[in-house]
Amino acid sequence: MNTLTRRNFLIAGAIGAAGALGLTGCGGTADQGSDSAEAAQEPEEQTARYAVGDTVETDLVRLTLNRAELAIALVNTLEIGTGFNIDNDYFCPKEYTAEEDADNPYVAPKGSTLVFYEILIENLDRDYLELDGSGQDEPFVSVSYDGETYSTEDFEEKKYGWMVRDIEGEQDWSSDTVTNLLAGVAEKDLFRAYVEAPFEPDSLSDPFEIAFTLPTVDGDTESFTFAINQ
Repeated sequence: MNTLTRRNFLIAGAIGAAGALGLTGCGGTADQGSDSAEAAQEPEEQTARYAVGDTVETDLVRLTLNRAELAIALVNTLEIGTGFNIDNDYFCPKEYTAEEDADNPYVAPKGSTLVFYEILIENLDRDYLELDGSGQDEPFVSVSYDGETYSTEDFEEKKYGWMVRDIEGEQDWSSDTVTNLLAGVAEKDLFRAYVEAPFEPDSLSDPFEIAFTLPTVDGDTESFTFAINQ
């Protein structure tokens, strides 16, 4: 091999080595970019969602959501002579008819909807427990529909209209309408209630969420969200 040929060979080898190093460097950058893209696409951790029939609890209270529905009107009458009946439909959603509901106080005005819920509450504390009332820092119940969330300050009305105290014991029931929820001591109570929310759905079967905020022993709270019609 003459001097010129040898010189060209060395130059070519150096260029080839440099090219190989360049390719290796580019490959590393591409992998890092790919990793970053995958990390960016990873979904954020979402809050757990519960369904009708599920039970949630803190160290102070246990809550089961028996029913939750959007409604225009609620049943507002009981037949004369009706005694205690756990299966009655008082204060439950009904089909709205202008004639039947002319004097029904539980009808949503145009532009709003009644969000009905029935909950079973078990007080695990040693004293009465006010879950929904004026003394709470956070709203007991909130409703989310079509990307918007509504709570106490948004509701035109919020009422508990049918209650069964000590449902597994003496079963003392009341149809008096109240605005607060007070759980009995060491017993299970059943409550039917509604909030009047400022939206009108396309359909009463539209998906929505209802959340309940429950107290804990350390003075804090924990929120539980139920997905309805989803």
